[in-house]
Amino acid sequence: MGAPTPTRNPTASRLEVWRKAVALHEANRLQEAEQFYRVLLKDRPGHPALLGKLGTVLLQQGRDAEALPFLEGASAAVPNDVNLWNQRALALSHLDRFEEAHQFYLKAVSLEPGNADLLANVGANLFKAERFKEARQWLQRALAKFPNAVSVRVNLANVLLALGEYSEARQLLEAVIGAGHRPIEALRSYSAVLSNAGEPEAALAALREVLTTCPGDTEAMVAKGNILLDQGKFAEARTFFEQALAIRPGMPLAWASLARASKMTAQDRPWLETAEGIIQRKLPLRQQITLRFAMGKFCDDVGDFDQAFTHYRCANELQKRIYEDYDPRAHRLLFDRLMALHSREAVNRRRAGANPSTLPVFIVGMPRSGTSLTEQIVASHPAIFGAGELLFWGQQINRIQDAQQSPRHEPYPLSDLAAAALDNLRRRAPHAARVTDKMPGNFQHLGLIHAVFPNARILHIQRHPIDTCLSIYFHGFNDRHAYATDLEWLAHYYREYHRLMAHWRAVLPPEVFIDVPYEALVDDPERWSRKMIEFLGLEWDARCLDFHLTERRVGTPSNWQVRQKIYKTSKERWRNYEKFVGPLLPLLELWTPFTT
Repeated sequence: MGAPTPTRNPTASRLEVWRKAVALHEANRLQEAEQFYRVLLKDRPGHPALLGKLGTVLLQQGRDAEALPFLEGASAAVPNDVNLWNQRALALSHLDRFEEAHQFYLKAVSLEPGNADLLANVGANLFKAERFKEARQWLQRALAKFPNAVSVRVNLANVLLALGEYSEARQLLEAVIGAGHRPIEALRSYSAVLSNAGEPEAALAALREVLTTCPGDTEAMVAKGNILLDQGKFAEARTFFEQALAIRPGMPLAWASLARASKMTAQDRPWLETAEGIIQRKLPLRQQITLRFAMGKFCDDVGDFDQAFTHYRCANELQKRIYEDYDPRAHRLLFDRLMALHSREAVNRRRAGANPSTLPVFIVGMPRSGTSLTEQIVASHPAIFGAGELLFWGQQINRIQDAQQSPRHEPYPLSDLAAAALDNLRRRAPHAARVTDKMPGNFQHLGLIHAVFPNARILHIQRHPIDTCLSIYFHGFNDRHAYATDLEWLAHYYREYHRLMAHWRAVLPPEVFIDVPYEALVDDPERWSRKMIEFLGLEWDARCLDFHLTERRVGTPSNWQVRQKIYKTSKERWRNYEKFVGPLLPLLELWTPFTT
């Protein structure tokens, strides 16, 4: 039976109506509870408890703007009620009024400083405001006080994800889930960690659980669609973006993802018109950035290059507001140290603990240089597993540096490093003869990698410097690539990369290192595919020429391209933008086209 009609019955006491309203509220029958609270409020206008209850039930229905006046009235009457300050802050945060929300959260914390959920909410609001470092400070403070608080752990994990610290985020989330807690927010974030770690099936399982519990979770729908994009399942991915948009029309991340799911044409112009309307709204900064990059892609796809560059430049200028500036001097000194540490003499000296395995294969180069295409080709060989971009070596470098700063520093044993690296690869492909790691930034770690695995093969992918830099500029990288947001910074970083690769080419044994020119690979894919497979010590397999049919995860912006046959439109693409790329033009002096 339905709830009684909430009209004022003279024979019923206010207490009976109140009890009915609260019972409906507790049963999550929110609209019915709202009607009862409104009837009671007509009798007792301005009553603080009724104002608070009505504000709360509106908030729970996602009607934040409607909830605010009732919550304001209640907290004015009862200024020491922590929950009312928290609810007001929550409503303001939902409305993207983050600074006001922060002040109300601070008021609530001053009244109840030992409340773990309040501290978690402060961090969550700062996270939404994209003040990630402040959010981390608050949440780490909360975690120190309340090490088992689920809300604190989950919110801190979300902040760490935004900062690109996936390993630490994973530890927090696995502690929550391992303790039997499975909140939707934790599962959604855990799926992002798993996807980044190259475990798409586990990531999809987490999202399926979210969508089973909460079928209307649009963020989970978009996340699932993006994992399917990485797997090359473009039509299926689009269905999830469209489902999210059916629930939240104009959802920026879903709308941007639609542009990634296919090559756009002039017939898709309504997509751009809608995007132009969405971008006029007051969006969080990262949503603006994501949508601007998608708008740039649309315009590039349809050949409107001037407008494309306008969108890309806007996206990068917005990114500068949330990233620390690139430090050219620091990068020059870093690469100087690497070359001094790994001199020819040091590289030629076989170190204790080195492992003779030929399992690891490293595909390195600048981002957007063709590493994804290369991995897709070689991973189409039945003896080779393409593991994608692994974080392993960057994490090991950080651990070694931390250990070196310890007062009890002991050298990190190469044998331990080799065992951990092989275990990381074997878990992904127990029976493969070779496993590729195509993290482009491993070009910085080749000295250490060769010391650990002197027989590991290294494929260095070279692409035209301006095409490479422009492609980086056109894709939103995380804050570990701060150089990507500015053409002058990009030119500097490319020169340093070019200098370091010349060093590795000079000191590494030629039998473990090969340059693969992207343009030559595109022009003559069979010749270069055969050459790479031979270099890896394997027999030729014709499936490498049908790489676009290989089903595997490609978790980079190249996931569309590597599902297509070889195409040559990416060569000399920079000519379409020549009038915009002045700071990159001096890089032409570094470019020698491959002629043999």
